[in-house]
Amino acid sequence: MRYRERVNDALTANGWRVRSVCSKNADDAVRIGAEADPQECVVSLGGDGMHALVARGVARSGALLAALPGGRGNDFVRATGQPLDPVAAALALSSAGEHRVDLGEADGTPFLGVVSIGYSALASQVAAESRVRGPGVYHVAAVRAFFGVPRAEYVLSVDGVERRWSGFELAVGLSGWYGGGLQVCPEARIDDGLLDVTMVAGARRHFLPLLRRMFSGSHVELPSVETFRAEQVRVNGEGEVYADGDRLGVLPVDINVRPGALRLLV
Repeated sequence: MRYRERVNDALTANGWRVRSVCSKNADDAVRIGAEADPQECVVSLGGDGMHALVARGVARSGALLAALPGGRGNDFVRATGQPLDPVAAALALSSAGEHRVDLGEADGTPFLGVVSIGYSALASQVAAESRVRGPGVYHVAAVRAFFGVPRAEYVLSVDGVERRWSGFELAVGLSGWYGGGLQVCPEARIDDGLLDVTMVAGARRHFLPLLRRMFSGSHVELPSVETFRAEQVRVNGEGEVYADGDRLGVLPVDINVRPGALRLLV
């Protein structure tokens, strides 16, 4: 990884005792976090999917987690207000403090950002298959997904109350950012014990202008957008499910939050 040595040097210069480990695959990333000593801090250098894997492990071990930007989107790092340069973020850890934060779960799989259904699930699929490097991949994926996503019918159970809904986008957020800087759930907090849900209906021709407003989070002011909070959400219907940019499977999906499950250095 191109930033690894520079990050190690930055941490060492600030007095950290660094033991550098490269994960071989997803299971290995979980294992590294799970086998960490509770007195250690596991510094995850990678993208949103990598941070979620390491978080899954440290939630078991009780170790402290620090997330540094090393992926294409880096949305979890954005949500926690850290620098988007890996070296600057590593240096900032010297003045960071420990915070108890929540961990989301989708069918038992932990996530830190957003569970995507509909438009953003298709965009995540396009981005994952793209050869474009860097955050620009999400701009390409956003346009391609716009022309491919259909309006879909869903049955939701929100804290045990069932309802039907039809639309293009359904996002269930913990930290609330996705797609390299879109605030799909702008009021989401990682320490309130709740999931933030954003649903987008309306006409297709209004969807691209709405996406531009997601950079500021002002899309929630539009009549075609509905938001609410819940502890548990079940979504039934047809379609793919993604979380933190990685494919989880297909609907139905059960989503919940584990309050205070993570120790985060930020």
